[in-house]
Amino acid sequence: MRKLRERRAEGIRVLQVEVGIETAEMLIETDYLSVDQAHDYVQVSRALARFIEDATESVTSHSITLDAW
Repeated sequence: MRKLRERRAEGIRVLQVEVGIETAEMLIETDYLSVDQAHDYVQVSRALARFIEDATESVTSHSITLDAW
């Protein structure tokens, strides 16, 4: 519960996401994930988070406030 409160205070949400083999392959092809890590759900999760963070860094022209976030 403490971790949940800390994440919320930092503006971080934990989401459950279904990831298909195609997504894992894309993460490998783009060097976010190694082949050896492809069956480790923690590593896939971290790779996907890095991919999303990198993708959203390029989208800076719009400022959106999510009050409910």
